[in-house]
Amino acid sequence: MGNGHNENPTSCYFANQQPVPTAIALVFVALRLIVEHVEGIFRTQVRVVRQVGQVGGVPLKWFHRIKEQEDHAEVRSVLDHRGTVYHVRLQSCMLADGARVGGYGKLYIFGGQWDRLFAPSVPARHPIIGIGLVVELAYHEALKDHPVEITLRDADGSHVGPKAVLNLRVGHPVGLEPASSVFVPIALEMPQIEFPQYGRYEWVVEMDGETEGRLPLTVAPPPGPVLSAGPAL
Repeated sequence: MGNGHNENPTSCYFANQQPVPTAIALVFVALRLIVEHVEGIFRTQVRVVRQVGQVGGVPLKWFHRIKEQEDHAEVRSVLDHRGTVYHVRLQSCMLADGARVGGYGKLYIFGGQWDRLFAPSVPARHPIIGIGLVVELAYHEALKDHPVEITLRDADGSHVGPKAVLNLRVGHPVGLEPASSVFVPIALEMPQIEFPQYGRYEWVVEMDGETEGRLPLTVAPPPGPVLSAGPAL
């Protein structure tokens, strides 16, 4: 041909008009298809991560998006037996003689993990009951308000005595990695609780209007005979 190029049918041309063997050209085409496929996956992941970031109200940096999307998936994959996604959940709770929250988010429990009180007669009054809780908040939930109620109920489910009401809005501690959970210790002390009769009671912990935990408590006569005072001599 007048253009001086080789017209061998086993060669093909790219934009630079240089002849390239067909096998090499097919390799380049295959590589380009692979790159386009990977780019499509990357764009999809970035779009999903951007949506997650908008839901959490936290702007995500571009170079962290893929990692944060994976972290969010790990957080959201924690399911209970009903298939409910955990955003706020009660990690632990117990009754104690006393409870305190100290520095660095430490929860101090004094005489904890009991579920029975002995009273020689009813109604009975206990001087103080401590309650220690640890609440886990998903990363995007730490910036929201979460009402918490702790009530004492009898065997029929009726409220007995005081009720603790508080609101959780903890934010993100300094240095918290994106998509990490926030753990919140809570300590309560209830003084002079009166139990009108023997039987089973329970402290019910509700968060965001849902029951998250129950602390059973039984009030019973002392084990063994109760000796009454005899007449004065």
